[in-house]
Amino acid sequence: MTANVLRKCKFALVLIDARDGLQPMDLDVGKWLRKHAPEIKIIMVINKAESLDDGLGSASEAARTLRFGDPVALSAETGLGMNDLYEVFSPLLEQQHMLLQYLFIASWQLR
Repeated sequence: MTANVLRKCKFALVLIDARDGLQPMDLDVGKWLRKHAPEIKIIMVINKAESLDDGLGSASEAARTLRFGDPVALSAETGLGMNDLYEVFSPLLEQQHMLLQYLFIASWQLR
């Protein structure tokens, strides 16, 4: 079922808990995504970033081992990183919006 849903996606978030760090299941998910969904843009997010004593150092380094690029540090509690996440999402959502507009116009013209 997951594979069927991901086939329809253009991007997905991989969320890592900064307090718990990278878990074995995170590595499994990363491996699965690279094998079964290579066309999907993966956005790495480290949540609970307000709790990091060393900044993003060790958590960011661990997240990079998944090989999906630099993670976005986020704190759902304080709002830290929301602008950064928006900057990552904005171009992706813009592309989808333009595609939907094109499909709407094309379907309207077929009527």
